[in-house]
Formats: sequence, C-alpha cells, structure tokens
Amino acid sequence: MLTKTVASLAILATSALAQVPICSKYATALNITETQLVEDVLVLALLGNTTANPPVAGILASSSPVLNFFNGAGLTTNRNNQPTSVNFLDGGGAASLQNGTLGTTGSNQLTLANHLVEYVGFLLNCNETFPVYTGNPNMYAVHKFMNISQTQFTYFDTAIENATKMWDLGSWL
Repeated sequence: MLTKTVASLAILATSALAQVPICSKYATALNITETQLVEDVLVLALLGNTTANPPVAGILASSSPVLNFFNGAGLTTNRNNQPTSVNFLDGGGAASLQNGTLGTTGSNQLTLANHLVEYVGFLLNCNETFPVYTGNPNMYAVHKFMNISQTQFTYFDTAIENATKMWDLGSWL
C-alpha cells in the first residue's frame, strides 16, 4: 500500500506539469471553485459516507484508527521537535464540518484544515490564486511522533482515495 501511495503522490506531483491542471479541470466540470473542490473532498474523507460507492470510512469516525492523531489523545504532534498533545478538533469537530465550516477562527482545527486544503491544492496544481501552503513543508518532521502503523496509514490513505472517487476524481490516482 505504501508503494501505491508513493505512486499516487508521484502522479499528483507530475500533474503540476500538465497543460490542464486536475484542479481546474474538475472544478470547472463540477461548476465549483477550486477551493470548494478541495474542501469538499477533504470534508468527505474526514466525515465519511458509508452509502457511497466505494464507501468512505471517515478519518474522524469514532471507530477510526487514526482519530487519536486529531483529538489530542496522544503526544503525536511535533511542536519545536517535542511530542505534544494537540486537539485538532477544537473548532467544532465534525459538527462544524457538517455545517459547512472548517473550524472556528483561531482554532487548531481551522489551521489544520487550511493546511490540508493548501497542501492538496498544491498537489492538484490548483491555479496561482489558490492559497499557498503555509505549513511545514517537511512531512517527516510533521509526522515524526505519530508512530503510524500500516493499518493506520492504509485507513487514512483509503479514506482520501475513496473520497476522490466519490467526486469522480479517482481516475487520476
């Protein structure tokens, strides 16, 4: 599965060289903004949709094996090279996502959501007016203290992949 993810990321990265960027192509086809496209895919991956085909398990589901990376249950966040507990659901959690907001102003949730949107927007080669990624570009440093198992990695990866398929973006993975 790691190989599949690396291959998927390589495809995403090379999309930056494409003449018609994936982000623009699908946002135009769906008649939404590029930002809305990326936000909708991420919200679907976070909340899940068990009636979708394929089903999206939901990264923030109560049974999710990766929930502890988001709810502050463990020392999994790297702050100043120290393992730290951070609640990334402090901006309303799933309820705010269901209501169409990524989180409350100043919350860890909104910061993380914005970074995810920016990062995925970069991978999809969204246009130059799309928000620039402002998080730490060193993904190793970001995830250093998570001790991610293969099961957790696969769960997260599958949720993102199935969310893209729900939006008919899966054909580029």
